[in-house]
Amino acid sequence: MRKANALHGMDIMDRYTGEKIGEVVDVVFSSVEGRLVGFVIHNGKWINGKKFLPFSDATRIGQDAIMISDQSLILKKEEMKKWSDEYSFLEAKVMTESGKELGMIEDYMFDEEIGMIEGYEISGGLIQDIMEGRNMINKNDLLVTGKDTILVPDYMEEKLQQSITQEETVKRTKGGESDDAQQ
Repeated sequence: MRKANALHGMDIMDRYTGEKIGEVVDVVFSSVEGRLVGFVIHNGKWINGKKFLPFSDATRIGQDAIMISDQSLILKKEEMKKWSDEYSFLEAKVMTESGKELGMIEDYMFDEEIGMIEGYEISGGLIQDIMEGRNMINKNDLLVTGKDTILVPDYMEEKLQQSITQEETVKRTKGGESDDAQQ
């Protein structure tokens, strides 16, 4: 499993020539299909520099590069438009079904072999992220995925709070262990 934001800046490489084709500047997901659709890439040129690589045409997502077998599979910017306008809900609000806002989607966890979204990283804002960290929501916990808002069951508020409390307990316990070890 991998976070989508980790792909930003990753090289796109031709596996037969070793040529760098460009680098990932955005990752596009389909909220309807719950999967990774492709990558917006930039080849370093100002004019016609952005292009689109469908996920299905990537032969491998490696640790440091995405490999392709045929450069002709990369779509021009005009062909990319249909993907980038319709899809993705990065920064969508996450709300309970009773209307309580829990945060915003900041990242996706996905299976790099098949491109399916497995979970969503939620931010409660900069201060909350620093103080408590971010939370994860499993794909199975979604009720509705709208264009601007994702609805989750009411119990998710308590589940996320429990997750934060458990993380704080672990941090305090580890801190206490290291203090005890020093004495």
